[in-house]
Amino acid sequence: MTILSDTAEEACSWTGPGEDTVRERYLAAFARVLPGLSPEELRCRMRGTLAATAVGRSRS
Repeated sequence: MTILSDTAEEACSWTGPGEDTVRERYLAAFARVLPGLSPEELRCRMRGTLAATAVGRSRS
């Protein structure tokens, strides 16, 4: 499966500050348990996981 995402500012900022806080907390938690991943790789993997979850929910 290939997941493409739009990195444009508009696409990245539509969720608001509440989601930003939650995302940063999850990233910090995953960074503690996956210390071998760079911050960029961790963000990429999390984005892919959330995108796959969104696709799965839209098909329900």
